[in-house]
Amino acid sequence: MPNGAYLNSQSHLRKSELSIASASSSTESSLAISVKSIRNTSEEPQGITNQLTRTRVFHQTTPTPIHNRPSDSINPIFSWANSRGLTLSCESSNKRVFTWDIGNGIRIHTKVDSLSKKLVITAHGDYSSFKKNIMPIPKGVQLTFLGPHNYDLKDPALVNSTSNKRTYASISEGGVTPHTNQAKRALDSGQIKDITGSSQDGMMANYNLHYFEGDGIHTIEDTISGNIDLNALYNELEPSKKSLFPMPPEPHDVLSLSEGTSLSLGDVLSRLKEKGIHYSEIKMCFCRGRSGVTFKGSGTHETESNVKGKV
Repeated sequence: MPNGAYLNSQSHLRKSELSIASASSSTESSLAISVKSIRNTSEEPQGITNQLTRTRVFHQTTPTPIHNRPSDSINPIFSWANSRGLTLSCESSNKRVFTWDIGNGIRIHTKVDSLSKKLVITAHGDYSSFKKNIMPIPKGVQLTFLGPHNYDLKDPALVNSTSNKRTYASISEGGVTPHTNQAKRALDSGQIKDITGSSQDGMMANYNLHYFEGDGIHTIEDTISGNIDLNALYNELEPSKKSLFPMPPEPHDVLSLSEGTSLSLGDVLSRLKEKGIHYSEIKMCFCRGRSGVTFKGSGTHETESNVKGKV
């Protein structure tokens, strides 16, 4: 996640310093975060977004090999991974993110000590309009889209799905929840296909997913680490100050495809189920336009800022 993209103000501003120190007893790393934040001096503060600068300093020792790490009772994520037969394919240079191989060219990127409740899928996406490529809406999970069906995303990078960008709509076995006026109009006019990708009740488009080179492992690691930092910063604010800042997005795990991998959304969800991996919400960070040269989506969709809140 890029530094910044969090705080701005429309009135006179005063700069102040806020420092957070986080030290781990682990021999692997300790983190010191120095944050220069912007404070609003008006009596009636307006929305603050987009002016936060962060400096992260890492104090690291020689990393401990995976097979010499503490027991599962100390870090339960290893117990979780071992019980599902997952392979640890790599560890981020800052020792804060693990990348797990769950098979079929699918990777999950998590914090080193725990899973998140929410997942982001980053990939190239499209749908095949010449065949009935639909599937039942999965049970027990909320699927959230950044843009409407038949549209490509103008800004598909992972950072837009984990920042204060307004999502388009969510679907689940319980129904549809619009998050924008565009989605609400589609729902009110009976154009359910614009949201789910299918005109049939309880069904959705089974999108084709492909490796997305724009969100490499290092980008994913930086995004997860950045969200951890933003949440730590927000939690350190005094209660009276929190109203001045938009709440940062909850940390997400990330699912990506390895280079050369192409699968359907149904294949990915089935693999998660086979491995006993469950999330309460899965955010779809991929395009939903038509596949092929002849059939193109009806346009591009740009995600909106979520500063003013949802519909």
